[in-house]
Amino acid sequence: MPRPPPRALRCSIAMKGENANPFDAAEQFLAARADSDLPALWLANLVSDTLGKVLQAVELPHLDGEEPDDEWNQTKALILLGLLAGRSHRATMLLLEHGYDAEALAFKRRLVEVHARVRRVTDPVNGAQRARDWLRGQDRKPSSVVELPEGAWHLYSHLVHADFRAAEHHLVKHHEGGRVSFALLPLRNVDIANATLTMSSAETRDVAAVIADFKGLRINGLETLDDELQTALKRWVEPRGDNAADEASPTPP
Repeated sequence: MPRPPPRALRCSIAMKGENANPFDAAEQFLAARADSDLPALWLANLVSDTLGKVLQAVELPHLDGEEPDDEWNQTKALILLGLLAGRSHRATMLLLEHGYDAEALAFKRRLVEVHARVRRVTDPVNGAQRARDWLRGQDRKPSSVVELPEGAWHLYSHLVHADFRAAEHHLVKHHEGGRVSFALLPLRNVDIANATLTMSSAETRDVAAVIADFKGLRINGLETLDDELQTALKRWVEPRGDNAADEASPTPP
């Protein structure tokens, strides 16, 4: 099927029977196009594999009645944060493959927080205490540790709650003459989806690199990966800045 010229991909779903499910049809249509629509997808796969290999190389010694030292606490925190990073990144990929661009940003939000906390628990001065605090559920709130403009963080936050702005901003389109349309079925904005994939890959790459550095591990092929990431960032992210959350408003059919 030829690629349509508009940047916001519109799905036309042919109902083949009374029991045909339009969600299944739209998801299958978009998933079949994912490789051609989302060139940043292969890079996202490469980054998730890189993080997986780093985590596989990290060991947490068994404590036989001993009190955990600072490095043990930091290592445990990094393993758990690495798990959250990997699954958040993969969830972002799966949602974007199937046309749920706005929903993918909820996992991008968690990945931003994971990245911030990974840097906090590896801080050379306060990292050990921060790791203990985080493992006890007593570390600072997400909004106070992430390095994002307040407005961007709030846009991400709306998506993880039953906030009217999550629907109004991402799933509702206002047209001339007062007509309003709503996006219930999955849709894909090619530029926004690739930008989100690229930013998620960059966050995940940084999580892997910080964990590897703290544990004295070497990531093979990191320079090549970084070159690919820089190319993707220049193509998909830099033209609009880090505003995927603000722009991910699909156009309903």
